[in-house]
Amino acid sequence: MEYRGNMNPKTKVFDDYAHHPSEIKATLQAFREKFPKSNIVCVYQAHQAKRLKALYKDFIGAFSDADSLVFLPTYEVAGRDNKEKEFTSEKLAQDISKKEPEKKVVYLKNPQKIKSVVEELLTTNPYPLTTVVMMGAGTVVNYTPLLLS
Repeated sequence: MEYRGNMNPKTKVFDDYAHHPSEIKATLQAFREKFPKSNIVCVYQAHQAKRLKALYKDFIGAFSDADSLVFLPTYEVAGRDNKEKEFTSEKLAQDISKKEPEKKVVYLKNPQKIKSVVEELLTTNPYPLTTVVMMGAGTVVNYTPLLLS
């Protein structure tokens, strides 16, 4: 839970290393407790296609405390990952959206567009404040500066 700055006066941005379903769930619960009147937007990058496949069902339930989700392409570890066609971040986004149709879930193929996607999610925010959590063990932290004002 590293505070990185503000996207705007009402939106705080954090980085977090959580990348396993139990860590994700615990981290989002902690953010919900710390910021109970805040819209929580989780930007997540899965780490390793092999892990995503092995823990897929757990990942589907791990994001329940987030109000909105943005999934980035899976971080592939050179030499350890094969391209996984069946279990991807895009499929995870689709399956969570089916399970929780009231939740805003976006798959973002091009992470460079993160700011415009998060800004779009903020337009229908019912809370007075927003907390954006950039989450994962891959390169997701490289996109945090794109959000900061």
